Amino acid sequence: MRSTLILFFSGLAMCSANAQTLHDDCTRILSKDELALLKQERLDESLALSAMQPAVKIATQYNVIPTGTIKDMHIKAEAWHINGFFSGIVNADNYLTVISGQENLDAFPVNGIQYKTGMPFGNGTVINAGEATAFTGFTTPGTYWVYVYAANSNSATGMLYDPTPIYKTQVVAKPTAGTNFYFGNLHSHSSYSDGNKDNTALTPADDYAYAKNSQCMDFLGISEHNHFSSTNNPGMHLADYQPGITAANQFTTNNPGFLALYGMEWGVINNGGHVIIYGVDSLIGWETLSGNPNYDIYVGEYDYTGTNGLFHTVSRFAYNKSFASFAHPDNTDYDSLRYIPLDTAADNAVVGCAIESGPAFSTDTSYTDDPTSMGYLSYFKAMLAKGYHIGPFIDQDTHYLTFGRNTKARQVVIAPSLSKNDFFDAMRAMHFYATEICDTKIDMDVSGQLMGSVFAHQGAPSINISASNATYPGTPVISILMGVPGSGFNPTVIATNTGATLSYTDNTLADGNTAYYYADITINGKRTITSPVWYTRNDGLSVGNVVPNLLVNDLIVKGNPVRDNVLHLDIATVQNQDVLITIHDIAGRVLLSKNIASGNTNADINMTTFTAGTYIVSARFFNETVSRLIVK
Repeated sequence: MRSTLILFFSGLAMCSANAQTLHDDCTRILSKDELALLKQERLDESLALSAMQPAVKIATQYNVIPTGTIKDMHIKAEAWHINGFFSGIVNADNYLTVISGQENLDAFPVNGIQYKTGMPFGNGTVINAGEATAFTGFTTPGTYWVYVYAANSNSATGMLYDPTPIYKTQVVAKPTAGTNFYFGNLHSHSSYSDGNKDNTALTPADDYAYAKNSQCMDFLGISEHNHFSSTNNPGMHLADYQPGITAANQFTTNNPGFLALYGMEWGVINNGGHVIIYGVDSLIGWETLSGNPNYDIYVGEYDYTGTNGLFHTVSRFAYNKSFASFAHPDNTDYDSLRYIPLDTAADNAVVGCAIESGPAFSTDTSYTDDPTSMGYLSYFKAMLAKGYHIGPFIDQDTHYLTFGRNTKARQVVIAPSLSKNDFFDAMRAMHFYATEICDTKIDMDVSGQLMGSVFAHQGAPSINISASNATYPGTPVISILMGVPGSGFNPTVIATNTGATLSYTDNTLADGNTAYYYADITINGKRTITSPVWYTRNDGLSVGNVVPNLLVNDLIVKGNPVRDNVLHLDIATVQNQDVLITIHDIAGRVLLSKNIASGNTNADINMTTFTAGTYIVSARFFNETVSRLIVK
């Protein structure tokens, strides 16, 4: 049954007219054209949902019972949910997955019945039923048995089951390193630039202390404007930048369980565009004050894409795990990046784009002052369609003492710990999502890889999504969107479900092609957007039999973009094993393969024969593959 989603829209002036006049770095007011575009986008989303086509069905023989066994099951069991994916068998176009605390089920699938997720099944529970060669379900820590049955819907009964499970295994759900969710905000200002407008005597340390006591705040990033117009507008001085970094590091040390970060918001609103930057511990700028440079590193005021421009400069700090994001983007910002061919330096430096921002000058502390919902989502989609590898940011752009308390919107980072190193690794890998309602927990993987991953794999991509919110519970509505990088066409909805989980297999993706997938989830009227997964289908690849945990074994690229034709890699593995390093292009073609003997922790790869461009380097750790984007 099709249903039409009706959306209501209300405009929002993000700054007062007077503020816009006084502060050239104030968050922009959406123009009439942009408001019209936003309305049209909401209408397009509604129509896409109502007109969504069903998944491509697998061809099966009439009235034939599917028989066989699953040879390549991948399962990941954790404290709060279990995920799995596999290749299908002949004459099966539906699969029933049951989980039980006992080894022997006291029930069998009955022909003609279309089981539903959540239904009891003997002494077990159905966690997925449908065409997907994937499943996901919620669990608590403990030992479980998983059963998968195959069915053929092309039969006289409407659903013809093999009564013998095609897969059965025991799993232990226990806490693991990859499932910690950290909530916070990476766009705010202190009195060191144009923040703390209600009390300029406050310092970054005071702001971190305030944020720590706000709801759903595990981290706060203060991103000061990089230049000076006049005092408090934006008012940044070079002399304040290093003290800001010191204050952040000291607060983190003194307050276990909270991460304080200090960075910059680079650029100007008019004819430029703002970029949030972390991991560059030197102030980037262009101006002189009283004859002295107000910067450590010079970059021209409007130079984003030049050889010595902002994106190349940020990329040079990749060894320090630097990352950047587009703040409240305008269509012509960043040297009109949206309208020119993909810039590899920008793709390497930028990991995110604000899909929602503000309210920048709110003084509300009741968690109810929300900005225009998803006001910059159209720019995010356009950049994905162009081929950029970015995830979504939700920015608060705080200028008063309200850190975390004017809205429940949060940036959510998935990392093994809240250490600065783990946090920056997760940001560089785009293991994050943006939510309008804090405490929303989203787990999304495509064929076992966490959101933000860029990789190649054999077979059709299997997508698993779980959504929950313990503080503000409600029934999620989950949509999966798919797009083709570099196509110029916005992503489209390919699957949707009202419920806490959604498993889907995209059988439309042909061998040799690449697509990206992300989730758009609504709970209690508030939306969450995940980072995409970029998936290249390569049926010639071999796969192991264990789902990877990307945050246990790791591959660190040192010096990205690659310079002097040598790619430097740091290999971190929990097992004594050989590691296979491969480099392939964005289309998935393998260009280099090299084995690194066990015990080695680093490797240098000669890339003299590689032309300038974007590549993917992968490390195969026995039963998992970890991939990273590199630029030469």
